[in-house]
Amino acid sequence: MIEGEQLTPRLFIPKDSVEEAKNSIPEFVILDNNITDSESLYSGEDTAIDFRADGIRIYKGTTGVSGKKQNYFPLGALESVLSVGLEVSQDSYTHQSEGIYSTIENYSTTTNGVALWGEATSKADGARVWGGFLTATSQKDMDAQLVGLEVDVTNDSLPGVHPNQSKVGMQIVALGSYGCTNSIEVLAAEDSSWHNGILITNGTISENGTILGCAQDTPIMTGIDFTNTPFTNAAIDISNNSKIVMQSKSGNPTAVYADDINNGYLVLQAGASGLRITNNANDENLLILNADGSISPDCLIYKNILDKATIGKTVGFLFPGTMIILITVCIILYIKLYKQSKQLKAIQEVVENITFPNTQ
Repeated sequence: MIEGEQLTPRLFIPKDSVEEAKNSIPEFVILDNNITDSESLYSGEDTAIDFRADGIRIYKGTTGVSGKKQNYFPLGALESVLSVGLEVSQDSYTHQSEGIYSTIENYSTTTNGVALWGEATSKADGARVWGGFLTATSQKDMDAQLVGLEVDVTNDSLPGVHPNQSKVGMQIVALGSYGCTNSIEVLAAEDSSWHNGILITNGTISENGTILGCAQDTPIMTGIDFTNTPFTNAAIDISNNSKIVMQSKSGNPTAVYADDINNGYLVLQAGASGLRITNNANDENLLILNADGSISPDCLIYKNILDKATIGKTVGFLFPGTMIILITVCIILYIKLYKQSKQLKAIQEVVENITFPNTQ
């Protein structure tokens, strides 16, 4: 471009200049209803700016916005002020093709750089609005990778942890005078459904990071709610030696996990004071195990069973944990003796039924 020259299209098709346009090599074509046989001017190889329908349409190739009217959305016709369409040909070898590409280079420490902004305002009761709408579509009998939205954060400065500034992939903010409904809502329509709700791929989270965190310090009614959903395998499935940890005021957390000793044990890691099991109403203690392994007398098992047992009076000097062991041993010995007595009785019956020959 010569300095001072105005930026104008290489080809503007005025009235009655169709033949001249056909013989030229344009960068883009401007189509208007005033042009006779304007459809024949567009071969699909150039970019067209089309004024022949409502709004402005910019497209290249055969797309949903090319032609005099836009295609219909499944729920009805579309109305747009600006429509952009791009056909990527079969012999294209570019890395990426974009219908719209917007970029911001920000050198200001006081101005927010926003490459793309969409705002929709409801002005009537019941009027529905979307700030953005993105769709990735495939055709029948053809396989393709579909990504509705990809958000990339390229960080070449400092790690996005304190005290450095944050680097966030997606930030969802509730504004206004009243509370909003769901920050993320996963839906499915027609015959389709999602195989996974949210998937974190291997190597995505740093070793000292957190998969899902909540920093709110005021009470919330429910952390995870699966009350309406039955699970055929497990509501929560975690790996071996991975703990479900509960913090305590002593600083020593409690935990539940499966270890890898022998074939694996279920491990209940007691609290600093021990382990307490309550009834369903949570108003009485069924069992209290102290930190030293003894049973507290302030629980129903001690009061109703151990304290009334004869063995408890006989060997009262023993701590309750030992009494439980003695009772268990007695039960095992009884079972073994019972089995042996049944075997002896069976042998006796066989002997009694044997008929010996008469020797007289």
